[in-house]
Amino acid sequence: MDIIPQSPYERLAPLRNDYNKRLRTFDHRWPQGVPVLPQDLAQDGFYYTGLEDKVQCTHCGGILSGWCEGDVVALEHRQHFPNCPWVRHGRQLQNGHVANAPPSNVGDLSGFSVGHTVPTGENFNFRYQQTLGPTDEPGVTRPKFHIYSLESARKASFKGWPTQITQRPEVLTKAGFFYLGEGDKCKCFYCGGILWDWEPGDDPWVEHAKWFPDCPWVKLAKGDQFVEDVQRETSVKTVDDPSSSSSASSKPSDAGAGAAGTSQASIAAGASHTSTAEEGSDEGKRLQKIIEENRNLKEQKLCKICLDEDVGVLFEPCGHICCCASCAVSLQQCPICRQPISKSVKAYIS
Repeated sequence: MDIIPQSPYERLAPLRNDYNKRLRTFDHRWPQGVPVLPQDLAQDGFYYTGLEDKVQCTHCGGILSGWCEGDVVALEHRQHFPNCPWVRHGRQLQNGHVANAPPSNVGDLSGFSVGHTVPTGENFNFRYQQTLGPTDEPGVTRPKFHIYSLESARKASFKGWPTQITQRPEVLTKAGFFYLGEGDKCKCFYCGGILWDWEPGDDPWVEHAKWFPDCPWVKLAKGDQFVEDVQRETSVKTVDDPSSSSSASSKPSDAGAGAAGTSQASIAAGASHTSTAEEGSDEGKRLQKIIEENRNLKEQKLCKICLDEDVGVLFEPCGHICCCASCAVSLQQCPICRQPISKSVKAYIS
């Protein structure tokens, strides 16, 4: 009589304990052109589910798909499933130093759909349905290149950036680009769009919005109105205004206004000499109060994570506004209330 494993985790054991069996699941059904190697996936505990490019971890049941150029299997595994036993104790598990016990969330593995026979490398086609939602789409609901979500990671990619290009790495990284190491080609970490042949005067934000108007990163960082304005400007053919030459003739009038302003300032200065010492003291106190209030307002608008940029993202469903777009894109939980973030929306602070 055959003994059938009683749980999905137990049924994973033949693949979990054998690298070659995991590798054999990547048969003719594995799509051509997937930018990650089956060897790397099998080495990190994954087997092929037989559907599209979906792979599943034999240790935690986590499923990954939508692989993109530049993805690193181990990094994606660690980012999406940090509590996976393989992620936490991979080397010890491989060497047999850690007991082969089910993970703490083994009760959640009921989402597996398995047959009634012990799976082999040639016949192993069950999936875990609960890890990624049906609306999950790299480049739309989450960045395509997670390892470049942080601005510092994007900036580090610009080693060897051509010095003759006027667009500096600092500006390009803020616009969401990382360097591909070839010519002046840059790729957006979120939508995956590539731009090259930069010309003097090109604004990375404007070019990003012009060529990839649906990029969630541009909309989050700059807002929908910015994208619409860029699209409107590029769709309308601009013509030089003949009256623009009159701007030169306006300089004398500007100079006259400046002279008038100077004379008025001198009159005001002369009048100030007649003010009493008490009025000067009150004015100084009012000025000090205004400066203090302005400082407090600036601190309130400052990102609570990087303490560099202004806050500009609202988290749903909690509604907190506490960080900038660069910091928000790498967060999965609100840093204030620790509630999971379902959506990040561009916020305008008046």
